[in-house]
Amino acid sequence: MHALGPQWMDPQYLLDTYGTAFFFIALAIVFVECG
Repeated sequence: MHALGPQWMDPQYLLDTYGTAFFFIALAIVFVECG
């Protein structure tokens, strides 16, 4: 059950699907937004 939205918005689903690549992409997005 996904109460918060579509499945692709679930962080655990993204980590399970894309693994460490998703982590580094998310880290890069946060870095660019803060920079």
